Amino acid sequence: MTRPFHPPDPNRDRLPETSLTSSVSARDSRAAKLARYVDRVPVPRLIPIAHEPDYRTDRIGSYDDGLFLASAWDHHAYVHLFDHDGAYRRSTIRRVEDRSALDETLDGLLAGLPGKSYGDIAVQLFQTHQDGVIFGLIDESGDRARDGRHVDWVELYPDRLGFHEPWDGLYDT
Repeated sequence: MTRPFHPPDPNRDRLPETSLTSSVSARDSRAAKLARYVDRVPVPRLIPIAHEPDYRTDRIGSYDDGLFLASAWDHHAYVHLFDHDGAYRRSTIRRVEDRSALDETLDGLLAGLPGKSYGDIAVQLFQTHQDGVIFGLIDESGDRARDGRHVDWVELYPDRLGFHEPWDGLYDT
């Protein structure tokens, strides 16, 4: 049995336009109700991080044994190591009393990576602690703005770089 085709009524979902304000308000209300049916792009297994020379992700890339993510924060210089598939292996974190020595300490940590090449990476979530500081790439998805909307979000600690859709390696601070 074939069902006859009935084109949709173009006025079926049209809201009455009493004023610009009520029209926008009604449209926003409907959009909020429909949002629950829209597929989100969940946090991916591998979080891309774009290499940005001379900026906050300028010391990331690959080396002979995998991938690395290095930075300095407060009194800490650190390098996180991952295998070639982006799985976390370990971190080396050095506390530096004199912050003016952070770059030198970080350069020393990176010098031990054979075949080091700076570039984009994609790594899995991880977390470690040292000196009471959290280091890691942590899923913080949820209602971040407390407005009823779910946001998929991953934060790099302690740098406070936030990654989210479209998961292109760029971040918010």
